Amino acid sequence: CVYFSVGMFRTAFVGVHAFLPCTLRTDIPGADIADDAGKFPDPFAFYTNPKYPGVTLPGPQRRDKCGWSTTSNFEWNATDNTCILNGQGYPITQGPSCSNSVYKTNVSDFTAAYLKWQAFALHNTALVDGAHVAEFEVDGQQIKAAMSIGHGVLDGKCGSCFLIKQGDRYVAQLQTDVRAWSLELSTGANLWLASDNVGGTCYVPEVKPMSCDAVYGALRVV
Repeated sequence: CVYFSVGMFRTAFVGVHAFLPCTLRTDIPGADIADDAGKFPDPFAFYTNPKYPGVTLPGPQRRDKCGWSTTSNFEWNATDNTCILNGQGYPITQGPSCSNSVYKTNVSDFTAAYLKWQAFALHNTALVDGAHVAEFEVDGQQIKAAMSIGHGVLDGKCGSCFLIKQGDRYVAQLQTDVRAWSLELSTGANLWLASDNVGGTCYVPEVKPMSCDAVYGALRVV
């Protein structure tokens, strides 16, 4: 049973998971420090601030550009935050690493899952404009997706997998970092999902959990 947040309530799904607007849990371990609404109650107060090194928020310019408000279309509270597409930052060729050591199970399982994911992406997919793409089935639906590593969403921890949807494009993401409002993907996968996904977007993708093993039953390499 996996729990999601939409608006101001939480819904449980069993079995087939529905796509929902991207959010992340902030009340359990594994969220980025910037997602702490107790310390940073206004996500639009600043983009960066020398008083808080290492903390980046959506900021006022993004608020104005995207027309976001925490009272209507941008969730930011003690339990859940909206997450948006924010470009690339995680080459799928890099070695296994979990930045915050918050694992779905343990470091050994994570390392094994990472190396299997990486090997499949590099050797069993088609390289399409820098993205590692294959076709496989998730929840009974045949999808074509780019494989990626990077930030987590929902209640994920390192070793969790998610399907990310923007328009009619998909990315299969293995979480290797914190859950963060600034959802970053592998180089190539970011542009597969949206051609202008290089940071500064207003895209709130749809997301849902998936079994990492789903990709290994690939119907075909695209």
